[in-house]
Amino acid sequence: MADSVITDVDGETELQSLRYRCADLVAANRELHKQQQELQWLLQINRCLSNTLDKNETIDSLKEFFFTNFAWAEFSLLLKSQLGEKLRIAATFGSGLKTGKQLTLNHSDPLFNHIIAHNQPLYIRDLQTVDPLPRFTQLQSGSLLCLPLSVAEDQMIGFVAFGKETRENFSLDEIERLRLLCGHVAIVLHKTMLYQNTKDLAYTDELTAIFNRRYFNQCYEREIGRAKRYQRALSVLMIDIDHFKKLNDTQGHLHGDRVLKQMAQLFDDNIRKADILSRYGGEEFVILLPEIRAKEAVTVAEKLRKRVKSQNFNKGTGPAGGVTISIGVAAFPENGVMAEEVLHKADLALYAAKQGGRNRVVVANSLTND
Repeated sequence: MADSVITDVDGETELQSLRYRCADLVAANRELHKQQQELQWLLQINRCLSNTLDKNETIDSLKEFFFTNFAWAEFSLLLKSQLGEKLRIAATFGSGLKTGKQLTLNHSDPLFNHIIAHNQPLYIRDLQTVDPLPRFTQLQSGSLLCLPLSVAEDQMIGFVAFGKETRENFSLDEIERLRLLCGHVAIVLHKTMLYQNTKDLAYTDELTAIFNRRYFNQCYEREIGRAKRYQRALSVLMIDIDHFKKLNDTQGHLHGDRVLKQMAQLFDDNIRKADILSRYGGEEFVILLPEIRAKEAVTVAEKLRKRVKSQNFNKGTGPAGGVTISIGVAAFPENGVMAEEVLHKADLALYAAKQGGRNRVVVANSLTND
């Protein structure tokens, strides 16, 4: 009877020790699994950079990564503009926002101020407690986590926003893991953006921020080849600002530079996305119009000429107008089948427009001789 109530203290102690060891092993296994998953994520992100240095392809890969590996109600990647005054929606799903949309930074907005000005994460546990809601979310309730993409303590290139439909749904462990991931995302994006910016500088006119002559020449050869191969139309507009030297001499080179920048913006605002606008040199611009015949190109040219004539380039300091342009138009295959020939005809048409009194459009078809 007495033997039946004797407790095996050593056996009980050993059993408890085994329980502790099992618990430790489970915790260690869980931690190992978490680290393995984090390593896989980092490898996937680094693969985004190794596969391509193209900015858009990298962003698409990152979007696919966050869509595949997590169950978000919303996800948005926002990048700062070069001047830091705007945020561009670089990638998104679930937010209802359009990729490419720009948000002007409002420093009176506490949410923007917290993320952008202080380069700090922002965790909104319950969106119903926030008024107004951030402009980069469609969620009316739930939780939102915004993590800055920082490559240095004082250099932030944008931020990532994650949204869930239930409130207080981000654990401290999850937030810390996402911060680690975003640190690597920032490095990948920064390197890609630096490469893209360096590449853009080689093909961008420094003053007007449009393409330069080098880029035009490359695109022109490619587009002419495509037009020949698929028997498509192609037109070229050669544009010159009338009496630009006189404008520089009378109003100064700074005003001349402002006119060039405004002119480039006006052209860019009034052509298609498929068209290629370049500064050809000095006060001369060239526009490539793929799949546009001469007759249609003349319509485009006349629209640009009229817009320029009605534009106030003095920004309120003088009368509207005062600046005009002359345009020469040539087309493939009407005016030639060789790249140099079509461009030469456009140049001759431009010369004829200037000789004919300026502020006019001349098409190569109307020239009696070359």
